[in-house]
Amino acid sequence: MLILITILLTLFYFLFPILIIYSTQKIDLLKKLGVVVMAYGVGMLIGNIGLIPRASDGFNEILKDKTTLSGSEVEQLFIQGLISESDLVANQITSVQNTLVDIVILLAIPLLLFSLDFRKSLKLAKEALFSLLLAMISLLLAIFVGYFIYKDLI
Repeated sequence: MLILITILLTLFYFLFPILIIYSTQKIDLLKKLGVVVMAYGVGMLIGNIGLIPRASDGFNEILKDKTTLSGSEVEQLFIQGLISESDLVANQITSVQNTLVDIVILLAIPLLLFSLDFRKSLKLAKEALFSLLLAMISLLLAIFVGYFIYKDLI
């Protein structure tokens, strides 16, 4: 069952954005809303209608600061009767989400860098660094002046 949930969730995460993009190209009302607004709307809807199970309070206490537990840890807790089957599913869904986020971030950074124009960026970087330097000088000047004005009150 957990393998089926993993497969369906992964397919949903990769295919649903394609469906949203396609539908915004074909339907004018959805085009006015935009892809990002639709994605957020569907995400909020799915997250709040109870389609994805939430972990129980007992499982959240077991997790403490972790986001997920390993498969063997979760199975042991389930066998001991400390967590329910919905906790198993919630742990698996969170594990899939974390894995996909890690993969997408690793892919997104090089893709962003491939589209970067280094010559143009260096020109903009000079201007940005100069602007940063002026901001730092003005901040330090304000701190020093403020200190000398209010040194008796501090």
